[in-house]
Formats: sequence, C-alpha cells, structure tokens
Amino acid sequence: MMRFIFLTILFLLAVACGTTKHDALLFDVRWHVEQIDGAAVDSTGENAYIVWKSGDEHTVSGNTSCNPFSGKFMLDKDRLTFSDMAVTRRACFGENIEQAFLAILARTTRYRIADGKLILTDDANDIAVLHR
Repeated sequence: MMRFIFLTILFLLAVACGTTKHDALLFDVRWHVEQIDGAAVDSTGENAYIVWKSGDEHTVSGNTSCNPFSGKFMLDKDRLTFSDMAVTRRACFGENIEQAFLAILARTTRYRIADGKLILTDDANDIAVLHR
C-alpha cells in the first residue's frame, strides 16, 4: 500500500510539473548544432551548443560557435521558448554560425527528440537539428 501511495505521489508531481521522459533527456548535456534550416552546418557547428540546466531556474547556456550565451527557457510538454538571452560580443574571426544559431533560438516554439537527435521547430517547420 505504501509503495502505491509513493508511486501515485511521484506520478502526480511529474504531471504537475509537465515533465516527460523527453524533457529529462534535454538536461545537463551539450546539444551540438548539426543542421540549421535544413542545411548541414560546417565544422563550426560542433563548437555551437546549448545546455539546459536541470532545476527550477529554467536556465540555458552555451556557445554560438564564437561567443558564450545564457538565458531562460519555458518548457511545457512539447512547447519550448527562450527568453532573456544574453550573448558576449567579442570579435569573431573566420567561419561561425553565431547569427544563424541565435535566430533559430528566437524562432523556436516546439521541440521533439527522435533517434537521439533534438529537433527544434517553429510550429510549421523543423528549423534545427542538434546531437549529443
């Protein structure tokens, strides 16, 4: 009986928080950019990544392939949005995907995880693919 009550409480907490198994896969790992708007990114994509921090702060951090960034995210089932993004502005020489990556984060409204890949969408289209 105690086990049933414990499992019921855990289930209710998970539902109340909107946490799903996919949500848990997002957190505390680097997701590296593989594609933007259907086009594969060059090797600078490996330097561009995002990390969702687990916990109640709803924060993200990462690198644009040139500059570090941080901000907040809102996650509700498959809905995902970013806000309060802050990016350093040091000079970037050579190839990088900074502007394209930041634009993708601003356009993101949903996500899904398929075959180990994180796919960001803007409700109509897949706009980015990231890998662990």
